[in-house]
Amino acid sequence: MKELSEIKNKFLFLLSGNPYYGKIRIWSLRSLGFEVAKDAYIGANLTVISPLQIRNKIYIEPRVSIAPNVTIILSSHPNNSLLRNVLKTIRGDVIIGEDSWIGTGVIIYPGVTIGKCAVLAAGSVVTKDVESYTIVSGIPAKFLRKIDSVDLIPDEPVVDKEIDNSSLDPQDYQWDIKNPNGYNNKSGIYKTKIELDFILKYINKGQKAILDMGGGSGRFALPLLNLGHDVTVVDLNAEAIKICSERGINKAFCRDIRDVLPDKFDVVIAIELFLVTTPSEVFDAAYKQLKQDGIFIFVGTNKKRWRYKLHNLRKVKAKNYGEFTGKEYKKLLKSSNFEIIKMKGFNWMPFRVNSDNRLIPFFAFIEKALKLNYWINQSPWLLVACRKTEK
Repeated sequence: MKELSEIKNKFLFLLSGNPYYGKIRIWSLRSLGFEVAKDAYIGANLTVISPLQIRNKIYIEPRVSIAPNVTIILSSHPNNSLLRNVLKTIRGDVIIGEDSWIGTGVIIYPGVTIGKCAVLAAGSVVTKDVESYTIVSGIPAKFLRKIDSVDLIPDEPVVDKEIDNSSLDPQDYQWDIKNPNGYNNKSGIYKTKIELDFILKYINKGQKAILDMGGGSGRFALPLLNLGHDVTVVDLNAEAIKICSERGINKAFCRDIRDVLPDKFDVVIAIELFLVTTPSEVFDAAYKQLKQDGIFIFVGTNKKRWRYKLHNLRKVKAKNYGEFTGKEYKKLLKSSNFEIIKMKGFNWMPFRVNSDNRLIPFFAFIEKALKLNYWINQSPWLLVACRKTEK
């Protein structure tokens, strides 16, 4: 029973630090026996250092705001070091008083009590109690000044809260970042973040000229422009191109990707394009548009995945984004004169592509925690970065 309890607590500690879903963080902390009051906010990547057989508690009072990457230590000892013979284990409860604001990256030692309406500046290491209505900062944290009135505390501390897009007006074009039937939903937000992070990882600041093939209304062009890149969007949908122009994307053209542009590009991206164009046609178009040693990044789906096999059991089969396995993509890319830099799996979601299911952040966390992105053979979707080589 002890082993089962420890396994359960280890899983709950893992969930309490998940980077996607605040409600799960709070639920996990409460399930571990810690007290988290109403209206408290717990930021992403919280770390609680405690034995799996929990002896000490955390008490988080009403309206506390804890920013991302905070560490709360309940127990500390030298583990297997010989220092165990001379240094005793340090342990104690941690109490965080109501309306306090814990900044990003703060470390709180065992036995510390944070007073009401206290502010702990980002990066502080708090080794002793903090009085109410005070601001502390530093390593170790030291008194900066008193807060004369509660009214001086910011009404909305800037922390990593989930963004509410409910006030945005959806566009007529379905696959727009503001359309709830397109990408303005939990599934769309998850996919866009994963895809954009991958794109940014494999391009650098010196690669200015980027072609977004099938770029729609600027889902990736806008953030890339904001980072200083020179982005051209090509898409067959006239409404999408019109939206691009309205958003300040000056190089947006309604044309087929196979119609070669006069310019050469440092980077070509083709995200979720295989529904309307075959991979071989996309690879050929990308090769013609790239400079030598240019980077090509695309998203495709994996026909070896379990979900594809389920689709094919239906009487009416679902249309897929390119019916290839990871090995087939590699073979096709080699024949198209591309050298693979990285292949990564994602989108292990049991939901439709534009779902707003509240469990999506939870599944995203599990996908990351279990490192399913490395299981290329069964990953439903594949992200691929490759380099143009000489013929």
